[in-house]
Amino acid sequence: MNKLLLSIVFSISTIFSFAEQPVDSLWAQGNTAYQNGNYQAAINSYNSILEKGLSAPDLYFNLGNSFYKMNELAQSILFYERAIKLSPSNEDYRYNLDVAKLKVVDKIEIIPQFFLYSWISNLKSLANPNGWAIVAIFLFIVCSSSILLWRFGLSLFLKRAGFLASSLFAILFVVSLLISFSEADRYGTKNEAVILRPVVTVKSSPDQNGKDLFILHEGTKVVITDSLTHWIEVKISDGNSGWVNAADIEKI
Repeated sequence: MNKLLLSIVFSISTIFSFAEQPVDSLWAQGNTAYQNGNYQAAINSYNSILEKGLSAPDLYFNLGNSFYKMNELAQSILFYERAIKLSPSNEDYRYNLDVAKLKVVDKIEIIPQFFLYSWISNLKSLANPNGWAIVAIFLFIVCSSSILLWRFGLSLFLKRAGFLASSLFAILFVVSLLISFSEADRYGTKNEAVILRPVVTVKSSPDQNGKDLFILHEGTKVVITDSLTHWIEVKISDGNSGWVNAADIEKI
C-alpha cells in the first residue's frame, strides 16, 4: 500500500443538498483547482465552505488530499481523521490515512488490546452514531413485529418463532442503541488530536521548565487526557503521556 487515492470527490448533491448556491460554486472551484494542480487554491475554496459552518466527510477527504499534495503531512492526516470520524466505514478514507501515516516519523508500538475490547471497537467503527441509530430503529421495528407474531401467531410454531425472534432482536436493539449513544458521546467530545509542528518535546509538567520526556513529530495522533491554561496533557498509543503546548496540536 504505497499509492494514495488522490481522486477527489466531485458530487455535491449528497453533501450540501440544503446549502446555498455559493457553496456549489466554491466546491466546483476547489475541484477545478485541484485538477489543475493548484492545491493551495483548492484548499482555500474548501476552507471557505468550512467557514460557512458546513462540513461533510467528502469535504474533509478532499482537504486531506490537497494538503497531502502540498506535503503538509499533519494537516492531511488531521482531515483524513475528521473524514473517518464522520464516515468510519469508508475504505478510501482509511486507505489514504494509512498511506499518509507511512510518512510519520514516530513508529509507536500499540499496546495490545483484550480481544473482546478490540472486537467491540471494530464493531463500533462500522458506522457513525446516526448510522447506529438507524440500525436501532430498524431492529426495534423487527422486534415489534416479532412480538406481534408471538402474541397473535396462528400456530404454536409461529408463537415460539416469534418469541425467540423478539428476544434476539430486543437484545440487538439494546446493543445498537447503546453503541449509538456511546459513539454520539465520543464524537461530541474532542479528546483526540494530531501533532502539528515538525518536532514537539513532551514535558513532565505543564511548564516550559518541565523535564523533557520524549519527542513527537508531526502527524502523530494523541489522546487528550487533561488541560491547564495553554498546556495539554496527551497520551500516545504505547501508554506514555506528558504535557505539550496547546499550539502544538489540533483536535480532530
